[in-house]
Amino acid sequence: AYPNYNTYLIKTRRVDGQTALLHVASQLEQYAVNNHGYQDATLNNLNISNLAQQKYYQVAIIKADQFQYVIAAIPLNSQKFDKQCGTLAMN
Repeated sequence: AYPNYNTYLIKTRRVDGQTALLHVASQLEQYAVNNHGYQDATLNNLNISNLAQQKYYQVAIIKADQFQYVIAAIPLNSQKFDKQCGTLAMN
């Protein structure tokens, strides 16, 4: 039962990373409206922490140019053991 419980926890903690990515994406869209693109966007000037709310993921802007962005949520702590789904990304 214990391995199944750990698997359940890992799966449910993915929501922390997914939520963080959606928040960053939303802020990037607002940034693009105000600045005519994603260029020079950083977590700092978006006023976003680099950690997801529950701290199971670290958020990063991998690429941001005028027309597109790539963001990632990198698993931390016990979430590193998620063998089915490692780093979450969105573009």
